[in-house]
Amino acid sequence: KGLQHFSGEIITMPQLKDLNIYFRGCQGITDEGIKLFSKNLSQFSQVRALKVDFGDCELISNQAIISLSSSLSELALLRDLALNFSGCRDLSDASIFGVARGIENLTVLESFSLDLFSCQEVSDRSLLGLARSLAKLRGSLNSLKLKFSLCDSLGDIGLTGFAQVLPNLENLKTLILNFLVCNQITDHGISQLAISLRKMSLLEQLNLDFSCCERITDRGISYLAKALCYLRTLTVLNLDFRGYEDIS
Repeated sequence: KGLQHFSGEIITMPQLKDLNIYFRGCQGITDEGIKLFSKNLSQFSQVRALKVDFGDCELISNQAIISLSSSLSELALLRDLALNFSGCRDLSDASIFGVARGIENLTVLESFSLDLFSCQEVSDRSLLGLARSLAKLRGSLNSLKLKFSLCDSLGDIGLTGFAQVLPNLENLKTLILNFLVCNQITDHGISQLAISLRKMSLLEQLNLDFSCCERITDRGISYLAKALCYLRTLTVLNLDFRGYEDIS
């Protein structure tokens, strides 16, 4: 009942501009509580920054995330959005489609972060859906952080479709992608990402984690290395390819 009581009280504070909600690991959180929170969230028309963490809340389902996401479109002034649903194992593509719909009309959004660590029902379709919505933020978005670690159903199709959108994000300066143990990703997916990176002329920070993706080889690393030479504005680079037997 804690989230429901909290949701009922904060509705009396519509002046909030920065709202951070952390309920990670609260096993009693259910769809009912999140739906009530979502209903009240749309009242905060002045919010510029929103961080929501329901990581490891194992009772929540797609319906809760769809409800939350539908409220996002009402926050027209939102510039910074961070969503964490890591470890919520019942979430599937339907949740991510909801998030995608929720963000696509946030025309002043500058920073977007989404953590889906170990959401194993999430597939290529989610990444493609996100890509389509992110393309509509091409003029505003300057920081993008996506974590799909241990999402076993993600592969080259999703990565390729997502990569094709990246050059359209014309003001993007920070790109952080985590695909740890996404074993459907191969050298082909890496090559498509590399092609897009070459066109990202304003990029200042790049973090890529493809640790333990067992189908990536020396060839994939070579594709990325050649692309990096084109990033003349890059000042921060973090690459993680730990755990590869086929990389020499």
